[in-house]
Amino acid sequence: MKRSVQHSFLLSLIFFLLLFSSCNQAKETFDSKQFTEKFRQALNSHDAATLAKLYSEKATMIASGELKPTVGRKAIEEYYANLFRMVPDLKLEYITVISEGNQLCFEFYQEGTAVKSLAASSDHTPINISPKGHKIGIKGVCLMKVNTEGLAIEDKTYYDTAEFQKQIEGTN
Repeated sequence: MKRSVQHSFLLSLIFFLLLFSSCNQAKETFDSKQFTEKFRQALNSHDAATLAKLYSEKATMIASGELKPTVGRKAIEEYYANLFRMVPDLKLEYITVISEGNQLCFEFYQEGTAVKSLAASSDHTPINISPKGHKIGIKGVCLMKVNTEGLAIEDKTYYDTAEFQKQIEGTN
């Protein structure tokens, strides 16, 4: 009987150890605090080249309102350069940052003054945006996957595009 109790105890202990270790396997493969701080600093200093260097050569970025994904570091740099031309005083603040394993999620607030047009293109932006110098402020969420080298390989950014356009055109 004593042997049966010991056996049950050992089996239970092994089960809980296996359960605990499988739940705890998603160890962070990059320094999320360092990554998010570099991202925020580059965006707030309007440095499209530095932002692009946070992405892998073949990274994919999907943003609300875009018809097609932006693929590759060079295209991502161009995306941010266009954004900074449209909103030259754009600032980013994090509301919440969560990371697990190679995944990063941050809720953000961006604000600035929209001053330059962003014309529709068949490749990406489906609408013409004509800023009139209005202040904008928009909340959104970014979901990223980051490789072991600390570079983003996938970026999915979501925000209310209708509200964004209303603010830019001053129709809200």
